Amino acid sequence: MKRKKTTKKKKLAERVAYNLRFSLIRLNYKAKMQLYEAKQAKRVVIEPINTPRTKKINGSFFGFRNLGEG
Repeated sequence: MKRKKTTKKKKLAERVAYNLRFSLIRLNYKAKMQLYEAKQAKRVVIEPINTPRTKKINGSFFGFRNLGEG
């Protein structure tokens, strides 16, 4: 019997998932820094976005809505 090879698509998907996870963690870090700076400036309303997907990958994730000078 021939050994079944891993398809290119599957390998690609795994690589994409891996990279996505890390980019999300990086994004989350940036978001937290923004959150900190925003708190210093006291002019941003933060709405946490907890979609099941981001929660699963990364704990929690923040969405920002900048209200400008206020």
